[in-house]
Amino acid sequence: MTAATPRILSPRPDGPGAFARARYARGLRQSDLAELAGVSRTYVSEVERGWVPPVHRQEQLAAVLGVERADLFPNEQDAPGRGRLVEAADAGGTHKAT
Repeated sequence: MTAATPRILSPRPDGPGAFARARYARGLRQSDLAELAGVSRTYVSEVERGWVPPVHRQEQLAAVLGVERADLFPNEQDAPGRGRLVEAADAGGTHKAT
């Protein structure tokens, strides 16, 4: 049995906290948003720490928060796929998963 590779999170290049600010603005706790979006609280926490979810989840989270997806994930392309980690822009980050 092999050990799972841990997710290594890097700061979002589009600025820290856009996702969390939208959640705070609606008066939601992570667990509240998670329940409304049908994901786990840990999932919400990882997004707030820099993990970029697949586009369909971005849209789902944005809809629950009442904002446009591009407001939460402005540097993301409209391509479907699995979630990925964001490499820190010009910060010497070496981790990037697609």
